[in-house]
Amino acid sequence: MKVKRRVSLVCSAIVVVWTAQPVFAQGVGTDLTLLLKDGMKIRIANDQGEVKKGRVEAVSKTAVNVQTQGVASPFLFRDIATIQEDDGLGNGAIKGFATGAIGGLILGMVDGPRGAERRKLVVGVTVGGAIAGILYGVAIDALVHKVIYRRARQTVRAAPILKQNKVGASVILAWDRGQ
Repeated sequence: MKVKRRVSLVCSAIVVVWTAQPVFAQGVGTDLTLLLKDGMKIRIANDQGEVKKGRVEAVSKTAVNVQTQGVASPFLFRDIATIQEDDGLGNGAIKGFATGAIGGLILGMVDGPRGAERRKLVVGVTVGGAIAGILYGVAIDALVHKVIYRRARQTVRAAPILKQNKVGASVILAWDRGQ
């Protein structure tokens, strides 16, 4: 029982380390000159929902120039709703391969036959874990896009309140901080 608990703990630790996201200091998340680097592949969405994919050419305090389909396009920060990193599927495959191979190796070494049979089992489970890890890593990377920047939004909601002999209104002011 102790071995299964250790294997579970090790596998959980591997997943946590491989899926960790960087944490930015307070106030740094809104300074896009620190987040965007020349040559970085990104997706930019504006207020109207239009999405453009391209490479960062230059970043200033007020705008970012993005090369999209051979044409440089300037985007003012005030018009940008979100920016996502477009890193492709390769890093998901690499992380999945490493996680699956390590998990398969650990599981293959835990218990089983001895000698040549054990070596075959360890190799088989390690290769199987690596292949499964690649597939899961690519799938997760395809579904999850890392948001670099999200503009803060403010919303106001109002609703009437009607009770016996009383009339009123409820007003809710809300905003998110963005990223």
